[in-house]
Amino acid sequence: WVGQKVVAVAVAATATGEAGERALARARDHLPQHMIPSRIEFVDALPTTPNGKVDYTALVSERTTL
Repeated sequence: WVGQKVVAVAVAATATGEAGERALARARDHLPQHMIPSRIEFVDALPTTPNGKVDYTALVSERTTL
């Protein structure tokens, strides 16, 4: 798991830097250190599988750099 980071991906009605900072502050207050995201990325929509569930594999592959 070397080199991996926790990143939150969210869909928000209003995606502003302020909303991301508030969410990170709340995470710092409620989560253990190793679960706090390094950043929050706002997207228009989450990728889904044909069954309509969140496609976690696609989320990771879209954010993986080689």
